Amino acid sequence: MKHPRVRFLLRALGSLALIAVLLSRLDWFAVIRLVRGVVLVPLLAGSLTGIASQFLMAERTRRMLRHWGVRLSRASACSVTWTGQFCNNFLPGGMGGDMVKFYRVGQLFPHARAATLVALVADRLMALVALVALSTVALACGDRAMLRQLARGVAPGSWRDHLPAWGLAFLVGLALAACVSLVAWRRRRAIMARVGSHLQSVRRALAQGGRLDGTVASAFLLAVAVHSLGMISALLFARSLAIPLGVGQVFLVWPVVLVAMMMPVSVNGYGLREFILLYYFEQWHLTSHVGAGAGVKESIVALSLLTVVNDLLCNFPGGLLLLLSGGSSTASADAAEGGIDRSLPGAGSSGGSDASSLGVKISPGNQRSL
Repeated sequence: MKHPRVRFLLRALGSLALIAVLLSRLDWFAVIRLVRGVVLVPLLAGSLTGIASQFLMAERTRRMLRHWGVRLSRASACSVTWTGQFCNNFLPGGMGGDMVKFYRVGQLFPHARAATLVALVADRLMALVALVALSTVALACGDRAMLRQLARGVAPGSWRDHLPAWGLAFLVGLALAACVSLVAWRRRRAIMARVGSHLQSVRRALAQGGRLDGTVASAFLLAVAVHSLGMISALLFARSLAIPLGVGQVFLVWPVVLVAMMMPVSVNGYGLREFILLYYFEQWHLTSHVGAGAGVKESIVALSLLTVVNDLLCNFPGGLLLLLSGGSSTASADAAEGGIDRSLPGAGSSGGSDASSLGVKISPGNQRSL
């Protein structure tokens, strides 16, 4: 039995447990009425806004890779980003897509794996900083009455209603942490040997790319734009269901949701995201105005159904690219904008991994051929 499959099974069980508790005592007929009464204009606008954020995300990733000497073309950056976002719908946590990006860029540039790793980690950290900046602005500019209402917390009855779900989530997270710790302890020698073999090249890449320049600044602005468009997309989806979610409210809620989705206790945050929305929506008494009998739970489930279906449809090109490539990322003539900048130490080696060990043949243009 392979350990990654065990970890994935535990996270899937965590998502299923949270979703099962959320769906208990749910009025499905009210959910169906909400979905059938959706307004198409804000729905389509939210979908197009989400697609625009994907293009900006691809450009942000491309610029961070270029900063560390990995020159990926815009077409290849879009392909890698779309594939990662598609896989993100099925992988544990909200960072599974980053691992797919690392794998596919590493196939295109096998000698720049260390630089690719550092660039993608820096890209993720920059996105987190942008998220914190947006939430700080939302807190500073938010409606004081709304913030005071949020700070009072849920009513005692609501806590009692959700205590079984929180207890189950805590037990699942505890079991997952115990399993990961046990596996890491049993394989500590192999892990330390593998990490040590690549640590030197990662350090060189960090030292060389640690400078700040215009590329990093533009990537940060793109990160702010990506998060802003994502929040506007969520706002438009809520408006399509006649949920009176305000701009300040979505800028307060979504940073918490996105950070929680990165936690490796569920599959893409399914279940966990809905419970966080349930907490906030209960404080603000946000329910849809469409149909009778629609409560907070029904509004959240309808909103989640729309966002999940939209994500699958918008990210379908990534799945199609993954299927057509057979799981491999074959570099074409336009895959790179000039290959690897070998003036960067982290871009010239991967800590002991050469082309022969990867089973690929590198042509003069640093292209991979099967």
